[in-house]
Amino acid sequence: MAEPDDQEFSGTGNDVIADVPIEGGLTIIEALHEGGGDFGVRLIPGDDGSGTLFADSSGAYTGETARDLDEGAYELSVVADGTWEVTIRQPRDTSGENPPLSISGSGNEVHGPFEFDGTYQPSGDLDGGRISVNILSSTGDSRQFVFNESSIASPSRFQYEDAGYIEVKSDGEWSVEIE
Repeated sequence: MAEPDDQEFSGTGNDVIADVPIEGGLTIIEALHEGGGDFGVRLIPGDDGSGTLFADSSGAYTGETARDLDEGAYELSVVADGTWEVTIRQPRDTSGENPPLSISGSGNEVHGPFEFDGTYQPSGDLDGGRISVNILSSTGDSRQFVFNESSIASPSRFQYEDAGYIEVKSDGEWSVEIE
């Protein structure tokens, strides 16, 4: 399956953009907000008023979030009190770097593609209070939990066989290793 082109949007203040095409599958939203108040980014399918929340912050924000979405036309809803930019990516990688791997960052980030084909031992470090690490398939609709703040001290081994992206959602600086 061919990878759809990135879709880029920008503006100032609240906005709703209709008829944003999503081909279905892994969808990554990269968002930037330069305001001081509330900021939210949501993709809302035509038949559901609630949609999927990709960013929810107070103040300036730079981050990425990934979700598996159904195919269809969506509304991009942005709540912002300042300037903002949103890029929608729909990667379709079938291969990538093999573990072991080590990544680090701050806040919400998506890294990949990686190619998993076995059993792995994760580990991590956090300078903050909240972290959630998951792998999302770029070829299907699977999601693999890796660890969160409750299990970061001794995360369980996991088995995963697919190409995917690592999504880290955190309120601080972090590092993740997978061996």
